[in-house]
Amino acid sequence: MHPDIFHKDFTSTPYWWEAYRPTAGELVDVPRTARVAIVGGGYAGLSAALELTKHGVDTVVLEANELGFGASTRNGGAVSGGVNVGKSFTGKTVEVDGDRVDRILSDAADAFALIDRLIDKEKIDCFWEKPGRFVGAWARSHYDAQSQRLAMLNAAAQSGAYMVPCDRQREEIASDYYFGGMVVERSGKLHPALYYKGLLDACRRRGVAICAKAAVTGVGREGSGWRVETARGILSAGDVVIATNGYTSSLTPALRRRVVPIASHIIATEELPLDLAGR
Repeated sequence: MHPDIFHKDFTSTPYWWEAYRPTAGELVDVPRTARVAIVGGGYAGLSAALELTKHGVDTVVLEANELGFGASTRNGGAVSGGVNVGKSFTGKTVEVDGDRVDRILSDAADAFALIDRLIDKEKIDCFWEKPGRFVGAWARSHYDAQSQRLAMLNAAAQSGAYMVPCDRQREEIASDYYFGGMVVERSGKLHPALYYKGLLDACRRRGVAICAKAAVTGVGREGSGWRVETARGILSAGDVVIATNGYTSSLTPALRRRVVPIASHIIATEELPLDLAGR
């Protein structure tokens, strides 16, 4: 790629890392035993560790890279509360069993509430806001499809969603580009790296052992518990939580076949003038 296409201030590292850059820090020794071993130190791993520790469960988190290296500090920062459930890779809506959709949306609603509660209780300074979102419709058929989802979103995920016709679209965005669209009131945004740092700090305050550069190379039964082999030692655990998401490897082949890694590409503009942002 020709270097001249880039701005002079271009950097290949995520913008979020200017606020918190993933680091291994002073390496915490991998303990010999733990009641629960968590594989993966992202949002899921840290949240699980935080919850278990609050209930007095001895927990260790095992992270293969620096703390925050993965998608937890490199995502878009949008907290959707389930609005994308049923969306395919092409962007088109796919048919999913109704009961299953309700369960997934209910879980998504709970996840939104959990993030809100964690940020408040742990005093995480991560620019958390809940302004809602506008989902533009590409054409009448897309608008109609959105309309058909309203009842489901509102009933199962408490989305507070409603339709905005084309002639009222400028009440939401300063553009006539879309064919109207859907407003989802229960939707938020945050600084993903600072949210990660907040979870990390909360775990550390409670004495959770968080081991960076401790890639797990093997997990197998050992009596009534588990033997967990890492790049920095072996430990025995009563239970193992796999929290690797898109980084799920051949370590857990059954899970690997069920998790699809997704690339997320984000482009940032210059800062918008206040009057334009207001419109």
